[in-house]
Amino acid sequence: MERKINICRPGFGASCALCCGSHNYLSNRGDMEVMFSQRRSLVGRFCSGGEHVMQNQQALFTLQRQLEDRSLPCHLEDAIRCPFVGFVDNEEKQLGCLIYGEGGSDPRVLHMSTICGTFSCLSREILSDEEILFAARLTGDWYYYSLLINDITMLRELISRYTSPEHVPGDVRAQAQAALKEKLFTPID
Repeated sequence: MERKINICRPGFGASCALCCGSHNYLSNRGDMEVMFSQRRSLVGRFCSGGEHVMQNQQALFTLQRQLEDRSLPCHLEDAIRCPFVGFVDNEEKQLGCLIYGEGGSDPRVLHMSTICGTFSCLSREILSDEEILFAARLTGDWYYYSLLINDITMLRELISRYTSPEHVPGDVRAQAQAALKEKLFTPID
C-alpha cells in the first residue's frame, strides 16, 4: 500500500512506538512520560561535546546500559522495550527513536537493522491513511493512539459509527480508552 502518512507520527499530537515496547512497563502513563523525557535529556547530554559519540559502538553500548538502568519495571520480560525510545519532542510529547541515524559505519544503523528492521507492523500494512488520521485526530497523543491503531477492529468500528473523530461522544471515547488500557495488560492465552 502506498502511504502518504507516517503512521508513527501522523500529526495531531499522535505518535507511536509500540513496536519498540513503548507500553511494556508496569507503570502508569505519567511515570512513563517522565522516563521518556529523562531519556531525551540523557541522550542529549551523552551526545553533547565535540565528538559525536554515537559514531562509536562502545559509546552506544554505554548509553544503552545507562538508559536500561533508569528504565521502569517491564510488563512482559521477553517482549521488546527498547531503551532508545523517548520523546523526540518534549513539548509535544512525540515518541520516537532517540538515536535514529543514517550512514555507513554508524552503529545506530546496525542497531536499527538488526532490531528494528525485523519488526512487522500489521497496522502499517492494513490501515489506510484515512484510518490513521481518524485515530490520530481522535486520540491526539502517544498513549492511546498507539493502542488504537493496533486494535484495528475497534478503530474500524468507531469509524463506521462516526463520520469524524469530532463526532465521537466523550463517553464513547472514555469507554474506548478504558477498553484499550484493559487489553494492554490482559494476558493473551
